[in-house]
Amino acid sequence: MKDADARVAEEIKKARAQATEIVDKAHAQANQIVDKAKTDALLEAARVKASAQADIDGMVGKAREALRGQVAALAVQGASKIVQREIDPAAHKALLDQLVTEI
Repeated sequence: MKDADARVAEEIKKARAQATEIVDKAHAQANQIVDKAKTDALLEAARVKASAQADIDGMVGKAREALRGQVAALAVQGASKIVQREIDPAAHKALLDQLVTEI
């Protein structure tokens, strides 16, 4: 009987060891999955950020070009007004002040 009890105790001990090993492996796999998910999320966030920054840079460039065109048009318009008529210095200053306000 003692021999059978010893075998049962040994089998229980082995089963517990196997259960512990399975649980430990499951924890390790879970940690790997979480770490991979974090890494993937960080990479995706960086990609989205870079894409958004590229879009912003493109919009800023377009806005600058549009502003340059508007300033150039206003400068040409102002210069043509000045060239079209001869005026006294006071009127000339008033015209320039008006152009500065418009710009």
